[in-house]
Amino acid sequence: MALNSVFIIESEGAGDLVDRRTEGEGLQRLLSLCNRKSTLRKVTTRQEFEREINIFAASGCNILHLSCHGNEAGIGFTDGSTMTWAQLFAVLDGNISDKYLFLSSCAPMSNSRLIDLFGTSDRPPFLIAGSTQSLTWRDAFVAWTLLYNALSCKETPLAIRNALAAYHLVSDGDFRVQIWALSDKKGEPPICLGWSAADEYQAVVQSASLNDPQSSNSAADGSATEIDEESSEEGGHENDNVVVHRRRNPPAIANSEH
Repeated sequence: MALNSVFIIESEGAGDLVDRRTEGEGLQRLLSLCNRKSTLRKVTTRQEFEREINIFAASGCNILHLSCHGNEAGIGFTDGSTMTWAQLFAVLDGNISDKYLFLSSCAPMSNSRLIDLFGTSDRPPFLIAGSTQSLTWRDAFVAWTLLYNALSCKETPLAIRNALAAYHLVSDGDFRVQIWALSDKKGEPPICLGWSAADEYQAVVQSASLNDPQSSNSAADGSATEIDEESSEEGGHENDNVVVHRRRNPPAIANSEH
């Protein structure tokens, strides 16, 4: 299954509309530059959101990107209506099987019940990704831009980690991404993989220092250095305890022209 299109559903707050703060339109322009198809749907109510999920399920898009406000209880929409995490799971379950779910919300993914609920599903997504910290609009947009750009070039854990390292160079904050590799067997808890922008940047610096001691100074000064892919996939960083587990081989990314 080629990962060739993104379906963005965005519901801004009332203040966002006044201040013209939006994530979806910027992401759509980026994806266009990457020769990737995308669809942007703006919703203001819970009913509109549920209708767009049904449209997404029939669209053939491989990534669902949800951009909205939220808290520990659930997500919110422009008109003030809300949806609990359990209600969101009920709407998504079966409509996103073997696809990618990206959640961009001021509610950290670690505070939601969505992951636990999908861990009990017969038809879970291939992976779920989102920040484990509350982010500003600026930092959230920069982080997603880097991730989408990386995934447009190469769909590997290394691409995500290099994007996080790059994010650390241009932001004061630390962006954390959690990817839940959901099990084939119903009832088994998902395997949680975590990457921190600060940690991945340090891994890049360490890799450069191990390969060439003279390069450590340039890496520390902010020069771009790519992690060796072979050593990364095998857990080659001495202080990196991330082990990549996959439920099955991920869909290959294919560039697609408009």
